[in-house]
Amino acid sequence: MKVAVTGAAGQLGTVVLRRLAVERGVTALRSLDLRPPAVASGKLEHLRADVRDPELGRFLEGCDALVHLAFIVTGAPPRPVFDAINVGGSKNVIEAAVRAGIKKIVYTSSVAAYGVVHGHPRPIVEETPRVHQPAFPYSAAKWEVEAWLDEFEPRHADVAIARLRPSIVIGAPTVHAHGAMLARRAIVDVEAPLPLVWDEDVAEAVALALRKSARGAFNVTAEPAATARELAKACDLRLVRVPKALIAGVAQLGALANKLGLSDALDPAWLRLTDVCMEMSAEKARRELGWKPKCPTPESVVKRFLAENSTGLDRRLDVFVRLLQLASRRAIDDPSMHTRGRVHLRLTGPGGGDVGFIIDGPKVEIIREMPRPPTTVVTMKTATFYDLLGGRTDFNTGQLTGKVRVEGEALNAFVIAAIITRFRSDAPKRLQKLLVKGA
Repeated sequence: MKVAVTGAAGQLGTVVLRRLAVERGVTALRSLDLRPPAVASGKLEHLRADVRDPELGRFLEGCDALVHLAFIVTGAPPRPVFDAINVGGSKNVIEAAVRAGIKKIVYTSSVAAYGVVHGHPRPIVEETPRVHQPAFPYSAAKWEVEAWLDEFEPRHADVAIARLRPSIVIGAPTVHAHGAMLARRAIVDVEAPLPLVWDEDVAEAVALALRKSARGAFNVTAEPAATARELAKACDLRLVRVPKALIAGVAQLGALANKLGLSDALDPAWLRLTDVCMEMSAEKARRELGWKPKCPTPESVVKRFLAENSTGLDRRLDVFVRLLQLASRRAIDDPSMHTRGRVHLRLTGPGGGDVGFIIDGPKVEIIREMPRPPTTVVTMKTATFYDLLGGRTDFNTGQLTGKVRVEGEALNAFVIAAIITRFRSDAPKRLQKLLVKGA
């Protein structure tokens, strides 16, 4: 099965590509986005595409399935632009997919499709009536796409269309306000319970929906929803009490800054609705899709985030990377390592971050960001990287034990192993002890 994924370079798109890359039934992946994805796989090709393109169908030729993720979530562009991308773009993508002969479509809707309004049952189930909410652009857009699907699907009964409705998606990293607060080990004391879900669990639901040719709507959420106070206590977070008027005022200033081109904005509608209860049930997804989330509760979602979210390279790693940048002027003297590629070293957890290795034969350029698109992604915890530098483990052992994960071209990954070996053999012992605990 060849799968096209729109919005593949985003947070959710990244984990969906990563999950589908290891799905046995998926033989090829096509990323459709305005920028390359941060995933490395021999199955993957990237095509620069805009969901509004009237000729989008040319990018879907030969594909068997579509996963539509492309959507503006928290930004606040002018409403016509917002709707043209989210509503018009979604219709355009799905219509193009059907014209191209695609028979499986997974559309990621949202809990917001129900309308972020008072009066919903607890919990919300898939049959709960959806409420159109024009004053909340994101909710309105999700509602409008689903209302259109209500009419579109019966006319195309031969196409299996699944609508996934995730709650607030949390992953490492997370690009919205909740993630920014959690990265500071804090959480805003909002009135209503927070419906959360781990991004990899949403990606698993996508894979299951494709595998089973699922039809209909499926809530995807950790259960039961927990309040900010409950999460603060369980996860040792700082509970931040901020007057709603102040938060909305800050958001309005952000919207103004966005209009002036000074920064990205947060739609103030997100902050006016913190007292609305949106507790969901994912029983249908568990029953019909066989969905078994890795993070089944909001507490486990937050704890996973705190363990995996990179907070930026700590001082010792910052020094190490600077030394690597100086040393990269020297060629790698191992001919077996002479290759070409772009390696993303992804160090997770506190003190971690992204480092790129641009390999051109015997020379390696070090950059302080992920290269896009990478040919290889090497993922490990920051603590594991320190163990490698300190000689307490080696690269091969790390791979065998699952502490070091390699995606894409495996040979390029061993350039990192060669650099670590050189550091162990050439760097003065005093420097090694300064940079690596227990060296």
